[in-house]
Amino acid sequence: MKQKTEDRPPLAYRLSLAAGRPFGVRWVGDYTLAVVYEMEQYHGCKGPGFFRINPVTQTVRTTISLAPDFIAPLIEPLQTKDALQMGLSLAVAYRFDPRNAPRDKAAIYVNWQAATRRAIVTYHTERSLQAILPAYYAEQVCRGEVFAEVERQLVEMLTTRLSAVAMEPMVLMVLRVKVPPALQSRFETVVQRGVNIQDFSQYEPYELNQAMRIELIENLRQMTLGKQYFNLPDTVEGALPPVSDPLPRRIARPDAAPPDSSPPPEESPRKPRSRL
Repeated sequence: MKQKTEDRPPLAYRLSLAAGRPFGVRWVGDYTLAVVYEMEQYHGCKGPGFFRINPVTQTVRTTISLAPDFIAPLIEPLQTKDALQMGLSLAVAYRFDPRNAPRDKAAIYVNWQAATRRAIVTYHTERSLQAILPAYYAEQVCRGEVFAEVERQLVEMLTTRLSAVAMEPMVLMVLRVKVPPALQSRFETVVQRGVNIQDFSQYEPYELNQAMRIELIENLRQMTLGKQYFNLPDTVEGALPPVSDPLPRRIARPDAAPPDSSPPPEESPRKPRSRL
């Protein structure tokens, strides 16, 4: 597929590169290094931009990107201070620059693929976390109370470990926590409690009391193999006035005489009074 005319470099630029190529003039883009070999041996890295090599004895084998690379590993199992196993998912950005390493070591590092460098960063991240997390409790980590301190210590340890292989961490962030099984039910209860509080705030006080009574009876029915204890009416949506309880009946005293249950005597009709 031919390159579009508008995507090509200017003509004067291409002519200058073609004219300077026999004299050893080379060019690489931004955030890019050219790996130069001299007589089949590693010589060094040059760039970005224009640079010059000896066209008789030196050649450019490959290029290396200086742009940051990103990984998001899930490190587990990690043991905490209370002997619980958990996992952490992190986002790590790092940069590889072989110019920061000695020449004999840089000759090896420039041959590594990107997958090899990512595996090295993942390995050192795991080893660093295994040394950091035993100082904290699992609940502190799950609640995010020590994220800032863990990230700070991890950056310091990775800087020391990766400098030996010409790499440097740039950004590190904890993305997700894999809660230990011993704390999963506890955190699920806390989350459900927050959801219930939000749901309960939508009801009136008398509706909330009725809903709580129905829930308690349903839980009691499930614990006793479905035995029916009460028949409560279904909750009616909408705001309804609370039903007042009936007045309590008067309890008779045990030493009081029983009330007379005979019907009252019928009154005889009065006779008209004589005027005489």
